Amino acid sequence: MTLYRLLLWLFPRRVRRDFGDDMTRLFEAQLAEARQQGGSVLRLWCRAAADAVWHGSVERAIEIRRLGRASSAAKRQWRWCMAALLHDLRYAASGKRCPVWQSGSWLERS
Repeated sequence: MTLYRLLLWLFPRRVRRDFGDDMTRLFEAQLAEARQQGGSVLRLWCRAAADAVWHGSVERAIEIRRLGRASSAAKRQWRWCMAALLHDLRYAASGKRCPVWQSGSWLERS
């Protein structure tokens, strides 16, 4: 079941926390049934992997969308910080110097 638990990492933490144990028990039951009836265990694993990839991606997209709406103030603050950092980096890369630093007048005062 370790491999199936790894497949569950495709889902967001919230889904794993709420439904991970139930999903694992259901897969164990399906696996036992497939073995008992002589069904293809490989087919079950392939379907489980495809299901985890598909539904995990959808759940992550929903989670990202939900978080994006909830944190618009945080996004604005992050954008402002990044714009300020970019401005500072451009200024530093331009090679311009502040007149106070060029004149050394701050050293004369101490």
